[in-house]
Amino acid sequence: PNFCYHRILFFVSSKALMKTLLQILLFSLAPFFIYPWKPVINVIAGESYSVALKHFKKGHYGTVNLAGHFVCLISTILGNFGLLALLDERLEESYAKRRILSTFCAIVWCGVLVLTEAPRCISFFAFVLIAFAYASAPNIQKETLEQCFVIGFILAILVSNYFTNKREKIKLPWISWVPKLLLVPGLYILSWMLSQSPYARSQTENSARIEIALLLLMTIISATPNPIKKVVVLGTILCRSAYIVTGVDELFYLSLGFVSSLYQGITHLITQEEATLITHGKKGGDNELALEYAHVVYFPNLTLETIYCKALNIAE
Repeated sequence: PNFCYHRILFFVSSKALMKTLLQILLFSLAPFFIYPWKPVINVIAGESYSVALKHFKKGHYGTVNLAGHFVCLISTILGNFGLLALLDERLEESYAKRRILSTFCAIVWCGVLVLTEAPRCISFFAFVLIAFAYASAPNIQKETLEQCFVIGFILAILVSNYFTNKREKIKLPWISWVPKLLLVPGLYILSWMLSQSPYARSQTENSARIEIALLLLMTIISATPNPIKKVVVLGTILCRSAYIVTGVDELFYLSLGFVSSLYQGITHLITQEEATLITHGKKGGDNELALEYAHVVYFPNLTLETIYCKALNIAE
């Protein structure tokens, strides 16, 4: 009996440890940023595309919601490859010239998306977006990228809400949803003001220590139960603060990954359509983590196919 008890305890402990590790790998470095391990883990332990699409459509069906997510998708992919380009530069010269991290991620991610059951036009459009980000990210000024993201997101929400039919307009009174939308320019202005303050680049000599401390903090936060809200909010604050005081460009792009997720959350708050990752997190369980990986890895196809089906009025 003792032997059986210890084997069961070891199995349960190993399973819990593996789940925690998978959570950390998914959430700690911006949930929707793709790194070499995410598509691989999704192939091994993630959910199928058809199941992920079914869950995605439950929380993403209105015109305003999809418009906001489309802008977030573009910003996420560009920010993702902006970060990978900088990480490539940290490698040895021979690897840096080949952009080994960016190239591997682009190939694996495109491969996974192309092999889904999505219509070929959807997979092709996702491929074009990733290829464009891969080619252009090293040459895009990070400040310009963020400014376009802020302006594009606000316009997407306002314009889509103005032109959509009455049934799909934002249901909340304007006094409720407008302040939520104003968080977007508000956060940008606050960040800009802090970047002009005496605190800006005041800790450049301690940048390595701050990066390590930040990584440890995000690892701990990601290991907690249902971490998505904590990860996104604290990741936005901590990563942007770390960038301001150190001037390390990688931290800017990492913060942009969390900001993109935050904007998705704001879209859900405004439209009152529940966010998929939050829904999965509330349920818990091993299958929910598999769904979260599928949601993140398939995000380009999920967003584009849902928009495609809505535009052509294609039923479930």
